Amino acid sequence: MKALLLNGQSHHGWLASSPLVKKILEQTGLFSVDVKTRPPKGSDMSGFRPEFEAYDLIVLDDGGDPWSDSTNAAFVDYISAGGSVALFHHSCQLFPQWQEFNEIMGLAGWGKRPASVGPRLYWRDGEVVRDTGPGDAGDCLDLRENQIIVRDPAHPITKGLPQKWLHAADELYFNLRGPAKNLHVLATAYVEPQAQAHYNDSVSAAANTSPCYLPWTTARVDVSTLPSGMSRAVHQPTLAQTLWSALALSRHSSAVANGRRAAT
Repeated sequence: MKALLLNGQSHHGWLASSPLVKKILEQTGLFSVDVKTRPPKGSDMSGFRPEFEAYDLIVLDDGGDPWSDSTNAAFVDYISAGGSVALFHHSCQLFPQWQEFNEIMGLAGWGKRPASVGPRLYWRDGEVVRDTGPGDAGDCLDLRENQIIVRDPAHPITKGLPQKWLHAADELYFNLRGPAKNLHVLATAYVEPQAQAHYNDSVSAAANTSPCYLPWTTARVDVSTLPSGMSRAVHQPTLAQTLWSALALSRHSSAVANGRRAAT
């Protein structure tokens, strides 16, 4: 099977992270991985047209200028036809004005996203809480260890993990916003009310357990039960060198492979 890793134009060190992401995918034994780097920031993007349809999985380690309208349309067609995408870390900052991409992604941050793009999501008393109040989209805590609590132990990505475990020092994104349609929470981490974000100079609005990993999101079909042939998107906001990233990417690619095999 084939995966396409798209990178470039990011201030988050994609030159270092992309080789790690490529290695994680190849180590599954399921994928050959091609890498396509977009032109530098400010360049003409009209000639940047990845052949999405040639791949079983698209991985975004990217950030920067909008794609062309024709490339946007080709990507939406790929997802609509059952294609799969993994959004790595800072890729949640991409394309704030592109509604279909935001729906595919589920939640996103930064890019001057207003409250109108959708709610923030928190986990409280055993369920997801949607906060439609005012405020910026996207905050990030500095590197620290975080306790991860698995909320769906039966899911293919989290199956077999401890119910609670300590994640290595990493950034923690929170206060993300988006359409959040058909979104399934696998695990959460806690953000204290007094926690100082290193973006937006803001603090978390309330004592919420903030979802840190929000996979299988799409605006088009309900993918929470993972039937074959449906489009799947996984949102992976942690860093490439961590166990969680390696596990999430490898298990997501396995789920993609299993879905493709079931459909053939």
